This record gives sequence, C-alpha cells and structure tokens, in this order.
Amino acid sequence: MKTKNSFFKKQSIQSYHNHIFYLFYYDELIQRKFNVHHDDDDDEVVRMKPFGKIPWPYIHNLLLGIINITVTLASIILIKQPKWINDYDCFDVLSKLFPADGLTYLMTAIILCTINTLLNAFYATSTSYEQFQFLLPIQYVKWRNMNEQDSKHYEWIRDWSFFIARYLIFSIGQLFLIAMIMIIILKSLWRISLFWTLFWLCIMHIWSYHICSGFYHIASFIFIMQYYLNLRQQSFLKSIQKSYDCLLMYGNHNRLKEKRPTTRIPMFKNFLIKQHRLFERLQKEIDDNSKRLSRFISVIFTMSTAVITYVSYLLFMIPQTFVYQFLYMMAALALIATLSQLIIGCAKIRNNNQKLLRLKHKYIVHSSCEYKNNFTIQQLFKFDSLTNTLRNQPLGFRLTNGTTITSYTFITIIFNITSFFFLISQQLY
Repeated sequence: MKTKNSFFKKQSIQSYHNHIFYLFYYDELIQRKFNVHHDDDDDEVVRMKPFGKIPWPYIHNLLLGIINITVTLASIILIKQPKWINDYDCFDVLSKLFPADGLTYLMTAIILCTINTLLNAFYATSTSYEQFQFLLPIQYVKWRNMNEQDSKHYEWIRDWSFFIARYLIFSIGQLFLIAMIMIIILKSLWRISLFWTLFWLCIMHIWSYHICSGFYHIASFIFIMQYYLNLRQQSFLKSIQKSYDCLLMYGNHNRLKEKRPTTRIPMFKNFLIKQHRLFERLQKEIDDNSKRLSRFISVIFTMSTAVITYVSYLLFMIPQTFVYQFLYMMAALALIATLSQLIIGCAKIRNNNQKLLRLKHKYIVHSSCEYKNNFTIQQLFKFDSLTNTLRNQPLGFRLTNGTTITSYTFITIIFNITSFFFLISQQLY
C-alpha cells in the first residue's frame, strides 16, 4: 500500500512539474514514443528522429488556458472600471490585492505577461514532433556530435541552467504567494469574502508559475541550445585553424626547399572535402534549430520589451512604497537579464559563423592557389560558392520576420523600449 501511495505521489509531483515546465512533458513523449531509453549495456540508444502529430495535452492546455484567460478578463475589467464593479465581491477583492496607484499600468503589464504565456503555449508550441527535435542534442549524448570532454562540460552547464531556471521560477512563485498573503492579512480581505479571497489566491499563485515558465523556462532551453551550437562552432573553428596552420607551414617548408612533394596533398584535399561536408551539416543544424525556436524567441522578445516598458513606467513615474518599487525593480531586472542573455547567445552564433566563413575562405583560397591541379573545377566551385553566399548573410538565430539576431539587436530593443515608454507617458499630460 505504501509503495502504491508513493507511486501516485511521485506521479502527481511529476505531472505538476511537467505542467509548469511543459517542454519536459514533450521530452517524455519523445522518450516513450520513439524508443529513447537507457540501458546498462548500451549507454543510450536513439532509434529514430521524432516525427508525426503530437496528441493534444487536454488537461495541461485547458488548465493553463482557463487560468490565464480568467486573469486577462479580470484585468481588463479592472482597467475599464465599470460602474457595477463595486457591486461584486469578486472584483473588490482582486482590486485590493494590488496597489491603487498605477493600477491601470500594472494590469496592462499582467495582461502582457499572460499573452506571452498563451502565445508560447498555443502559437509557438507546435503539434508536430519535428519541432521538438531540438530536445535531442540537449538531452541525449548520441545526437550531439561532440567529443567526450565537450559533452560532459555541456551536460554540466545544462544541468545548472535547468536548476537555476527551476529555482528562479519556484522562488518567484513563493515570494508572490507570500506577498499576497501579507496583503490579505493587512487589508483583512477575508472579511469581504472568504471564498473570493481564497479563489484569487489560488488562481494568482498558479498564474505566477505560468508567466515565469513562459519567460524563464522557455529561455533556459533556448540558452542551452545556443550554448550547444556555440560549442560545436568553436570545436569546428579549432579544427580548421589547426589544419590551416599546418597547410601554411607545409607550403612555406616546400618553398624553402624549392620542391613540392605530393605526399601530404591528398591529406589536405581529403580534409577540405570532409570539413566542407561537416560545415554544411553544422549550418543546416543551425538553420533547423533557428526555425524550430523562432516563434518562442519572437514571442519572448516582443512581450519582454512591452512588459519592461510598463514595469519601468511603474518604477520611475508612479509614486510607490519601497516594497512595490523593489518588486518592480526585480521584475524588470529579471526580464532584462533574460533578454540580454538570449541576444548575446544569438549574436555569438552569428559571430562564430563569420569567423568560420572567413577562415574557411582563406583555407580554400590558399589550397586552390597552392594545389589547384589537385582539385576539379566543380569541387572548387562547390567549396567557394557556399562560403561566399554565407559570407554575405551568415546564418544565425532569426525572428519570425526573418531578422537575424545580432549584437545590434540591443540597440533596437533599447530604442523600442524608449519609444514605447514616451508613448505611454503622453497620457500624463
């Protein structure tokens, strides 16, 4: 009996965990459906890439949708402030859970956070297994194309990133709960209606986990994928650089001796052919993962910019007590840090590609000049055409509108926040 109760308790905790951190739910589906399992004899076995349609997670989506739509509708009513609002204890309790000063802007920020959650859950999350192929290198060694040292380092970074994301989301949810309980006690809200006080306490507590998951849980997976691709690029860059240095040394040695032995020429030729094939695979992997994650990135970028603007407005333009100022400041800093990390990770991928393309172009030019008789015209054209094409527009993570994310995206984000800030400030005058 104890074993049975323990099993149900474990299943309940796992279900609640996967409801909040729902990308792990899709990872479990992939494990069960596509024979990804662990054996003592065979470390990890991956049978096939996931494909096909995903069964709709009714319980997860219904609970998430009902809670977030409820909060959105209630926030709209508090913004509009219709005359009949004071006749209902439901809205009276909810309005007193938040500070009266700047209530309209706070409710707008809450609506934006809710929209971010709904868009990530129903727009960015696909019903096709193909979109979740980015989970394979994150979770399973045999899909990484890494050496053992890089793979272990990557797993260490991955585990810590997931731990920090979980801890951050749990901490924010608990602090939000404590803050609401303190407000309920200080304002004696149970005297208005005990039922509606407990109702909004439960709804807002679960809602806080949903919005944190929509920002930080999704961002942690994007960061881990960026880190994986950065490691792959750096490893590839070291390999080409080492071969290029050997090529230069070999050419200088031959010129000094005024002879050109051909014993090592096939080695450089085979290396160039092999590296070109691996380079194509790496570029395809970057492009595929960019497509799979572009909706998530676009939603987080757009909604984070809007939320940061409204929270900054509450922080700097609305008189608040120290407690609320501190909470607004922490919310703004957390979103700014998340957005900055995503931009830096995306920019690194593009910058590494630029370095790879420059070095690969130098390698091809030097090889074709020194050993042009050992390459066919078709081979040289194939090597050079892809490199020159990508040099004009290096691959990187893109938004859904096709814009590649670079370090200049920081300037765009700051400009958007500033413009939006002054736009909503016009209502003061």
